Amino acid sequence: MKHVYTAYRARSMCPVCGNEEEIFITNNGIFPSSTSTCHNCSHSYSANEFICNFMELKGNSTVSSYSTI
Repeated sequence: MKHVYTAYRARSMCPVCGNEEEIFITNNGIFPSSTSTCHNCSHSYSANEFICNFMELKGNSTVSSYSTI
């Protein structure tokens, strides 16, 4: 069985102070956690609700993983 794992780089913006944090969007949701805490004002917010832009992954980095069950 082939499992495809996708990840996207994005930036999430704090709704209180506008500070941006880098997050990853994966098959399993937001990584490292869907709830972010702003390093600037300590406000906790849902990172997936405040995505401000998507970014390219660096270089030609391709990671493939196959697993069999």
